Amino acid sequence: MKALYNILFLTSLLIVLFTGCDNSPDQDDPIEIPARSFRDALFGGLLDENGDPLIIDTDGNGNISYAEAEVVTYLNVAEKGITDLTGIGDFINLEYLLCYDNLLSSLDLSENKALVGLSCWGNSIGTLDFSSNPELDSLNCGYNQLSALDVSMNDSLFWLQCSQNELVALDVSQNSSLTDLYCSVNQLTELDVSSNSALTNLMCDSNQLTTLDVTNNTELELLSCGYCQISSLDLSNNRGLLNLYCSNMQLSTLNISANSKLIDLFCSHNQLSSLHIVNKQYLRHLFCGYNQISSLDISNIFDLWILDVTEMPTLGEVCVWEIPFPPEHILVNSGGTPNLYFTTSCSK
Repeated sequence: MKALYNILFLTSLLIVLFTGCDNSPDQDDPIEIPARSFRDALFGGLLDENGDPLIIDTDGNGNISYAEAEVVTYLNVAEKGITDLTGIGDFINLEYLLCYDNLLSSLDLSENKALVGLSCWGNSIGTLDFSSNPELDSLNCGYNQLSALDVSMNDSLFWLQCSQNELVALDVSQNSSLTDLYCSVNQLTELDVSSNSALTNLMCDSNQLTTLDVTNNTELELLSCGYCQISSLDLSNNRGLLNLYCSNMQLSTLNISANSKLIDLFCSHNQLSSLHIVNKQYLRHLFCGYNQISSLDISNIFDLWILDVTEMPTLGEVCVWEIPFPPEHILVNSGGTPNLYFTTSCSK
């Protein structure tokens, strides 16, 4: 009899153990969505990536089951007044999530391991953890309250927008695929992009940077680094540079002799005493006011649209290709530059 009791006890124990180990929910069970704002959004006429209606509750029972959630790969719940995205982790095959311009203070994507693209800008998010999202390749988390951002585990990342946060540091040394980096209006004191040789667009203006080395970024086409405390720029290796915005810095010299493809040059509010732009035949916008330049030669910049030489009392001669100047299609801003005159008889 004792042996029989032992067998019954062991059998019962095994049943409890095996049933207890299986914590996976039934596929027909509804997922938990505590926030009504998120729930309303999921049932509120969503569109898929092609602009067609997206119906997640396919059986129309008023709930979203685990099976229904697992089918979703693209979810746009932007601008819905959502306060909490709890439940998003049950969309385990989600690849693209757009939840920008909501009222989120937190965002947990640790279960969304298939995530490729995320746009969560315009919230009040204080922390983000992407260590469980190895496939992430595009991230827009700007206009939040992030004081730190770790993307060291996301080596597929090629597009990163994290402007308008509270970042004091940003490590992109593990993101060798990065082509676009936008980290303006933060509190960065340094930025190392030496490992990002594929970088084509870099915007890091309005930070606390004192130096910026872009000599390894030979593919760079756009550089915006104004409103920093940078005193020198080496652009000798950036021969494909098209747009340079370096106003409101502490530059006393600016050598752009290697940048013959420049279209936009904004270098106002510096300490420049000269600016050599003779070989810039593609230049359309030249803003160099609030400097100490005494003469300019724009005689071969025939595609110029705007010349801004505002507040430069030291500026006199500007060498041009025709007189009278400017032609009808060119706008010249020269307020506060009383000694300015245009001539085709250029001083050598």
